[in-house]
Amino acid sequence: MIAIISGIILLILGVLALNNFEFLGALFAYAFGIWLIIHGLRSLKKPKESKPAKQKSNYWTLSFNAKGVTYECEHSERFTDRQKVLSEAHQGDTVHLLQYEFKGKPAFALIHDGFNSDFGNVPADLVNQVLDMSQKYNITGKITKIGSFRRQIGDYLPDVPDYERSYQYTYWCEVKLIAKLEEKPEVGLP
Repeated sequence: MIAIISGIILLILGVLALNNFEFLGALFAYAFGIWLIIHGLRSLKKPKESKPAKQKSNYWTLSFNAKGVTYECEHSERFTDRQKVLSEAHQGDTVHLLQYEFKGKPAFALIHDGFNSDFGNVPADLVNQVLDMSQKYNITGKITKIGSFRRQIGDYLPDVPDYERSYQYTYWCEVKLIAKLEEKPEVGLP
């Protein structure tokens, strides 16, 4: 609507410019004014109603930050520390789930496929959702982000220069679980 009003004002200014023999100014005002009116009228037209897509995704995905990444490995022969696993892991590495029980409740360890070592857990608030999906579908995953932050070990002493302080890097990662929405094949005896 503003474009239409601006276009009309420019047309009026073009007429005034013609009265004062300002041909170049009048030409500019007419051209830009007509363009604004046409542009404004086009934007007033109602867009066609779009129908929602009928095709649903064939995949279920869930992204989250891995929890428990600073604890010791519980499901590994090679590593004892989950931080060591993450320090050697890379973005895009594949992972799988290992279901176990923690304090009488179901839990899922995140197992790095290349190292066959756990590096974290599925957050507790997502375990039931993952449990439901894992009973119906095969779930795979990958590390989508990995990073670290530096933190000081011990007390902060303002008089100690930075190069004399002790620091430790703590690694974190984001994981994306993926399930292709096809039923698991039934496994049984004939």
